[in-house]
Amino acid sequence: MSQQLEIEYKTLLTKKEFQQVQAYFQITKADFFTQTNTYFDTPQNALKKGHYSLRIRQWNTHAEQTLKVPQKIGKLEVTDPLSADEARRLVQQAAVKTSGEVGKYLQKIKIDPTELYSFGTLTTHRYEKHLAAGILALDCSVYYDLTDYELELEVTDAKVGKAAFNRLLQELNIIEKPAKSKIQRMMMGKHAEKFHK
Repeated sequence: MSQQLEIEYKTLLTKKEFQQVQAYFQITKADFFTQTNTYFDTPQNALKKGHYSLRIRQWNTHAEQTLKVPQKIGKLEVTDPLSADEARRLVQQAAVKTSGEVGKYLQKIKIDPTELYSFGTLTTHRYEKHLAAGILALDCSVYYDLTDYELELEVTDAKVGKAAFNRLLQELNIIEKPAKSKIQRMMMGKHAEKFHK
């Protein structure tokens, strides 16, 4: 179990910019790892209305369940580790683990964990690199029939981190393009798919 403040700056990238960042940091295909997020809410969208988000994130060998809680700056991440098997079972059942710190926090904000259901999945191919300013992540995310590209810098100090992110974009010759959260982009993709059916 952990609680951690998440402060991150990000920009969407074009495919060409994504390839440009790969070349700049000499990133190969083998340097990426894959993670899959499954998102949860109540039928009344209680989490979304409160600006919370809840996901199970799966890697090959392990997984975690994270509730993101809005703060004045950044988000508090409340996380419980899960085994790979436990996560697979929960995702198949469209359910979350009701014990642990996430379960306690859900009770604190008056959300019944048994009411939660999964409403979407997004898979990300990610490269991470530790820089002096924080953790750099280069993402290629796939959801429904869409693929998008994103550059993130996760930092511990908002002001210092923003300046470092701006310098990085300048070095890379990339203009910042506002990036909605992955959960928001996945939902937009889900609605677009329904519209085109």
